[in-house]
Amino acid sequence: MSIKLPKICYSVFLMLFMLLIWGCSTQKKIEENQDNAVIMNKKGLPVGSVDLSCEIIEIFERGGKSYCTAKITRVHEYGNSVKALAEGSEYEFEIDKKLLNNINQSSILDKDIRCRLIKLPGGLERNAPDKLKIVNIMNQ
Repeated sequence: MSIKLPKICYSVFLMLFMLLIWGCSTQKKIEENQDNAVIMNKKGLPVGSVDLSCEIIEIFERGGKSYCTAKITRVHEYGNSVKALAEGSEYEFEIDKKLLNNINQSSILDKDIRCRLIKLPGGLERNAPDKLKIVNIMNQ
């Protein structure tokens, strides 16, 4: 009996040690993944968005939606999957209706504003520009 007891103790000790090692390595991987997720969230804009400064030249309605013609003065940051916009060029953007209703339009016309745009779905043409919508104006 005394011979079997050390073998059982050794086996139990070995199993506990293996569980401890496995548990620590799993916890470390979870912590690394959480750290990477935080870094990714801090690093950039969401997919399909862009922060830029532009001068709103005109605001108009078409097909029940609000649009504007804007001249890009500076692109601050791109999210993934947004095609490049040329600074100094004019583009047509859709404007979120709720956003437009909550601002004084004269406060953004012919002024340099900073805003966030999101990419709209659609456009299967490979070289066509992205359809973008202004969803936030940071300064007005």
